[in-house]
Amino acid sequence: MDRRRRRLEENKNQGHWGELYGDDQLIIQGYEIEETGKGSDRHIVKRDIFGNILEDKLIDYKTGDAELSEYQEECEAEEYRVDVPPFLRKFRPPF
Repeated sequence: MDRRRRRLEENKNQGHWGELYGDDQLIIQGYEIEETGKGSDRHIVKRDIFGNILEDKLIDYKTGDAELSEYQEECEAEEYRVDVPPFLRKFRPPF
């Protein structure tokens, strides 16, 4: 496998791990998470104990040097930085 292809695969794996790890972090913080698939990675909602919405926004997980694309900015997705633990980067994501 050449260097460019290997780097692309590593970046793809890091992005997948970032999504999994980011979801876990948000769930622990009490957010409801829904995949969007268009312009952002997730639609997240946080509610109080009575079900009232406290926070409602679109986010896009970013790992490493990644930045929001123009389309993601048009969709008003917020950048959500995820630091994937180094030991996870060595493995392929489970999907």
